[in-house]
This record gives sequence, C-alpha cells and structure tokens, in this order.
Amino acid sequence: NWYEKEFGSINIGDKRLNKRAIKVAGDLSNQLSAPINQASQDWKSTKAAYNFFDNDKVEPDKIYAPHIENTVARMKNYETVLAIQDTTSLNYGSHEAVKGLGHIGKEGTRGFMQHNTLIVTTDGLPLGLIDQLVWTRTETIEEKKKNTTSSIEEKESYKWLRGLKKTIEKAPSATKVITVCDREADIYEFFDEAEINNAKLLVRLKANRKIENSNKPIKTYLQSQEVLTEYEFKVPKKKGEYPARLAKVEVRYASLMISAPKHLEDSVSNTEIEMQGIYIKEINTPEGVKPIEWYLLTNDEIETTEDVLEKIRWYKTRWMVEIYHKVQKSCCKVEDCRLETIDRLACFIALESIIAWRVLWLTYCNRVEPDAPAETVLSRNEIDILEARANKYSKGFKRKPAKIRKVKQAILAIASLGGHLGRVNDDAPGIIAVSRGLQSLYFLLEGAELESVVKRYG
Repeated sequence: NWYEKEFGSINIGDKRLNKRAIKVAGDLSNQLSAPINQASQDWKSTKAAYNFFDNDKVEPDKIYAPHIENTVARMKNYETVLAIQDTTSLNYGSHEAVKGLGHIGKEGTRGFMQHNTLIVTTDGLPLGLIDQLVWTRTETIEEKKKNTTSSIEEKESYKWLRGLKKTIEKAPSATKVITVCDREADIYEFFDEAEINNAKLLVRLKANRKIENSNKPIKTYLQSQEVLTEYEFKVPKKKGEYPARLAKVEVRYASLMISAPKHLEDSVSNTEIEMQGIYIKEINTPEGVKPIEWYLLTNDEIETTEDVLEKIRWYKTRWMVEIYHKVQKSCCKVEDCRLETIDRLACFIALESIIAWRVLWLTYCNRVEPDAPAETVLSRNEIDILEARANKYSKGFKRKPAKIRKVKQAILAIASLGGHLGRVNDDAPGIIAVSRGLQSLYFLLEGAELESVVKRYG
C-alpha cells in the first residue's frame, strides 16, 4: 500500500502511534471524501483515530517529515525541478465549536491559512510537498492594513522567504531548483534572500518598480522592447468565463537591474540585483476574453530565445499548486472535518495534505509518464481487480481480455469507475474522476476480500 511506504519512516516517539498514523492514513485515503468515523468503519478504529489526533505527541511536523523525506528522494531523479509556492485558506466558519480560528478574507469567515511549497517536475509531475505552513491570523483585516512598518520577519509575507529557506535547506545538491511564485511574492526582501543564497526564482511582477538601467518603470521598459518571438500554448477553459483556446502571444525580453526601495536600503544585503525580465502579451484574443499579459522576473540564466520560452513554460506549470488546493478541498473534503480543537485540525490537515498529493500525482502520472509500468502507481492486487472488472463488462464482445500493463491503462481504468467515459475525443481524466474511481476501487477490493472470507467460513 502506498501509505505504508510514504509514512514508513514516521517517528512520533511511540511505535503504537507510528502504526496508528499509517492505519489512519490508509483509512482516509481509501475513502477520500468520507469523515473520520465513516472511513474508520467501526467504533474501535474511530476512537483510536480521534485519540491519535488528540495525542500531544502527534504534531504536524512529525506527520510531514516522512513525506518530505520521500519528496527529496524523488527530486534526486531529476536534473531540474520547480518549487511552486502559493497560499490558500481553509474555511471552518460553520464549525462553531472550534476556538482560536482566525479570519481568512471576508468578514465573518474563520479558518486556517495554508502556504504550500509543492515540488513539480518541469514536465508537470507533482513530486510532493517540501514545506507547508499552516497558521491562524491574530490580526483583524483593519489591523493588518495598518501594519506597514514591521520588518519582513513580522509580516505574513515572510511565508515566501520561509518557503525559499526550507527549499534551500532540504533540496538535494545535485538537483537545480527554481522557485516559482505568483504576484504576491513580488517582494524585494524575497529577491534579496535568493541573491544571498544563490537560489533561483521565477516570479510574476506586481509592482511597476523603478530600475537602474532606464528612467522608465519596469513594465513600461519591458513593453518598449522589440518582439523577440511569438509563441503559442493551450489555455484551458475557465467555467463561466471562456472556453479552451490556443493562445498566441508576443514575447519581449530585457536584462534589468532592480534596486531596493529607499526604506529597505539599510535592512537588505543587496541594494541592487541583476534580473531578467520577460513580457508576454496575447494577440488576436477572442472577443470578450481578457488577453493574457504577464510580466515575469527571474535570476536564472537567459542566453537564447529557447531559454526565454523555457521560463514561460515553467510559469505555466505554477497552476499545478492551484489544482492541488482543489484536490484538498473538493476531493479530500478537508474543510468538512469536525475535530474540535485547532491542534487536532492542524494534524488532520497535515495527513490529508499528503493524501491529496497522492491523488494529484496519480492524475498527472497518466499525463506525464503514461507508458511507465502500471505497477508504478498500483499494487498487483489492484491491477487484477481492475482487469477482472474490465473483462466482466466485455463479455459478449469479440475482443481480447483486458490487460493493464501501463500507467495510462491503469488510470483510465480507475477513472472509468469515477465516471470518466474514455471516449476517443475525451480529455485525460481529471482529479474528480480519479478520486471517485479510487474510492470505488477500494470498495471492489473490500468486496473481493469479503468474498474470500465467505468462502472460508460460509
């Protein structure tokens, strides 16, 4: 079982708790959307799960530790990977029994903030979390707006620097790591931290900051550069806003020297940092659709047009962390948990975060490494059950018995249990079909086990 391998090195300080962690992880991963009591299936297991989350020895960092260890091991297989950082909120506003939750955006909402650093290959295969920070806000929205004079270490935006430091600390030395972030990470202290540690960044610009090599602000300066090349890429549909399309963009590029804001000159190590700027603007956009417009900053080397296009492809991969957040909330139903203290909830979130990664990994293994052996993603027993189901429904048809030898066959078989039709023109299965299929596969496996019990004792 995947969870026995992923959590195999867990060390909570008690062998019984280590075994219980693996058992709870297995129960929750087998029934992704089920509450603890349903996933545990009986009162004894349910009580043991509640006691596990309530134990003072059980801490989120101890739950993350074996997964991060395995993430680092997976990173070693790749020359270059992306460390994608992003923040989301977990809403427990309707869970009134929990005390100590903070605001998460709109007035009246309560819950946790969560900042993830997800390691993804340049081809888009999620390898796991290398860091996760979960916290509750103590300031109100009004207090937060007034807090403009604190140092970066005292601000919530320090999460970006923390994620970078954790990545530098844990990443294998032989693997090149590019930290990829959206506009919220456009912070000079973040660039300074990367410069100090010789860490590579790719960040979307938010501020139209001044630069040393022009009297124009950075965005205007990038717009004024000659078109380097044109580039096309697929844009997935956004429900209610626009259909999928092939976007054509103009690409401009320039070397830049960004300088520290005056109020930071005495607190940063580098008052000037050399960066590379890339400007992407969609042309011939369909009517009624807002054109793509990105300003990207990177400190990674750029020597050729292909290097520029490589950075654009890397930034497109940033969306993977958004999908990861969707798995947490829509597939694993992490916001539906009703544990009654923030400490218990934090441990539950840690466990479910790793389970959510596995669903995401399965879904994208099919897209990135479809011809890998099926045993890469499933046990022999799971493959046998899927083959038996496929052959059951092929009776009466003149075709060979189904054999599942490759990842793409395995994931399609799982997704078919979750409602994916697998027609010729259908897209690859998504996270919803895969997560539903995994739950159905568990019930098929359980049914097979029960049948053997009936034969033995019936």
